Amino acid sequence: MRAGLAEQLRLLEKRCQAFDGGEWGEAVDIATRLRVIFQEGSPNKNPSLLQSLEARQVRMLSSVEPVEDSDNILSFSGGLYRQRFGRDDSGSFYELRPKLGDLYARFEVPAFRWWQQIVEIKGNEVGNPGRQVYRRTDVAKGIAEHDGGAHFASRIPESYDVLTRPGAS
Repeated sequence: MRAGLAEQLRLLEKRCQAFDGGEWGEAVDIATRLRVIFQEGSPNKNPSLLQSLEARQVRMLSSVEPVEDSDNILSFSGGLYRQRFGRDDSGSFYELRPKLGDLYARFEVPAFRWWQQIVEIKGNEVGNPGRQVYRRTDVAKGIAEHDGGAHFASRIPESYDVLTRPGAS
């Protein structure tokens, strides 16, 4: 199992570097690997790698400030990434980059909590009625399960669509 985790982490690092370099299609593979590492299942049938290694308490760095799900919180943006819209000699551009290089929030949490951490709360918005709470697991599983990591979805849920549009966060 340790060798399997090491291989998943090696491939995850490679995919993240490519994604950070502009290869956005790597998101599907990144999400799928995260799911294999973190998504808990039945311990006897389909455990995550961390479950198999009894490593659910391993400490993880989180750049998202902890927030509890409460009806009193109308919206929250955990800021998993930085976005920038601009214009240069080539025309307009959209840039997406990880937030880790310029952290103002730095928390260490157990792996199982990191995976379940709330990263976004959307309130009632035009075109997006109702309050929606997104956890890391929702983002990764949504991408892996709807964009070809596990299968392709013929109908994309609105909650997933909200997270995948440029500028959605």
